[in-house]
Amino acid sequence: MSSHSGSDEFFVGLERLEDKYPTYYSSGAKERAEYLAGMTEKGYRFLIEFFKEDFEMPLMVLNKEDWEKRIESFPYGGINSRNNCLNYPADTDHSFLDFVQPLFDSSPKRLQQKLIDTVGDKLPFRKGFNLFFDGKVAHELAHNFLKKIGIHFGLS
Repeated sequence: MSSHSGSDEFFVGLERLEDKYPTYYSSGAKERAEYLAGMTEKGYRFLIEFFKEDFEMPLMVLNKEDWEKRIESFPYGGINSRNNCLNYPADTDHSFLDFVQPLFDSSPKRLQQKLIDTVGDKLPFRKGFNLFFDGKVAHELAHNFLKKIGIHFGLS
């Protein structure tokens, strides 16, 4: 695994959010970066207290071009924690969602209503799906906290 090693060169061409969790983002992705930085900060604070360890992993919210420059070995959109950074796509559209949306649409009305009640939205499948993927930020952070305390599950 390559590392940005704290090198400012790794972040050249990206903008940085001020007064938030260390977050870098591609041009045009500020709103998404702010949203994900809030989630990251909450997950980070929880994990520091839980594991009694402290370290930062910058959050990077990248468009496809910036992604391909920095994360060569992972397809665009695949949320991950490579290069000592949390990497998220700037794009919020998930082609997988379009593939499985018909399954939700054809499910029984009582199941559809359960999801509406859970996520509180009139487009519950899309909202629930996006919440799941955006919420993976704590999951990705946890991988690195576990590595730091010496727990490995055989995953990179």
